Amino acid sequence: MKKVRSMAVALVFLLMQVAPVLAAAPMEASPLPLRMSGKIMNEDAHSILVQTYKGDQQVILNISDDTYIADAVTGSPLMLKDRVGDDVVAYYGPIETKSMPAKSNAVAIICSIPQDFGAPFYAKAEAVESTAKGIKVTTDGGDMIVTLNSDTPLSPFKTKNIVALGNIGVGTDLLLWYGPAALSYPAQATATKAVILSPNEPAVSGTAAPATTTPSTVAPDTSFTVTDKPLPEDGGIVKGNLPVFTSTTNQPFYDKLNEQVSKICEEALKTATADQSTEVYFSYDTATFDHYTSVMLHTSISAGNTGSDVVNTFVLDNKTDKQYTLVDILGPNAYKIANDYIHDQMVAAPEGASYFTDESAFRGIKSEPNFYVDANGNAVIIFDKYSIAPGVMGTPTFAIPIASIINQEVPTAQTYMKEDIRMVP
Repeated sequence: MKKVRSMAVALVFLLMQVAPVLAAAPMEASPLPLRMSGKIMNEDAHSILVQTYKGDQQVILNISDDTYIADAVTGSPLMLKDRVGDDVVAYYGPIETKSMPAKSNAVAIICSIPQDFGAPFYAKAEAVESTAKGIKVTTDGGDMIVTLNSDTPLSPFKTKNIVALGNIGVGTDLLLWYGPAALSYPAQATATKAVILSPNEPAVSGTAAPATTTPSTVAPDTSFTVTDKPLPEDGGIVKGNLPVFTSTTNQPFYDKLNEQVSKICEEALKTATADQSTEVYFSYDTATFDHYTSVMLHTSISAGNTGSDVVNTFVLDNKTDKQYTLVDILGPNAYKIANDYIHDQMVAAPEGASYFTDESAFRGIKSEPNFYVDANGNAVIIFDKYSIAPGVMGTPTFAIPIASIINQEVPTAQTYMKEDIRMVP
């Protein structure tokens, strides 16, 4: 009996020695995909052959429905067709065959890269830390930390949902644009733009806007609905979806909006045909706040290694069949208020953000801008790509909190003139 007890004590002692070692063992990280820059040398329906610029490596990359194929400047989805000779950055593997050339499965293909342009980085979020101004995302096996602030431009991929930082969690696939990383370990950088490839459901306390519904993309208690109009996949250059407005109370009003959408589509096709562009891609987002519903129609035209992105917006009342202007939202001084906000936000822009300073520089809004009301109650003014900033900035946006704007009528009797200026109390 004593011998048995001694063995039991010895076993317990052994487990006590082993347990700390087991607890300290790190979790095995998933292998990272390989990265390759080069040109597409050949293509078929399900694969492409990519060769490095030096010609010292060739890889056949298998393309599947899970492969992310994106424009280097806008992050918009692209089609891999007729792209032999195009510059690409490819993420693949991490397993590749030992054949000549090697074969592997493509994870992400970044196309349409302009000369002297830094393509975005594909990354999977391994850890996400909240900060006072946004989040920090750890990627690349812990070797890189990228900061995304609350004003970092975010876009969805192949969806119409409004996305926010709350949609980024562990395991989220991202495209990240950033400049040189700080020489530290881990290396650190601040993103100037991000595309959320695989959004997480936002946390209850997060900042993400609610996802849109299907097939209607607005709340069921509105006087209208917005549904998809898929564009024909007939091998032509026009792809994506257009919004269709439908109402049971005042369809003629919404027919006029549908006519506007059709005209936008026709004009984009004319432009693309004249410029011999390779693709026209339409998508739209929706946002709802209080009695406002906003629809943002994106038109992306790809032409070789460049691409444009134009946004048209519709801000509608949920009940009264009314389309709002910026003056309706912010009052008679809307343009001055907007210009002041835009100027202040440009001055306070994070490192890496840049705006034109030449003849294309922003000089103030003088006519009705494209804007929408986001889920947080901001009037967000949105500019077309290349209009006031380099292409890396995408479509710059500037938010104005509607609740902070107070318009008050003052009777003329309570004012007075001073040096030809009417003064109010």
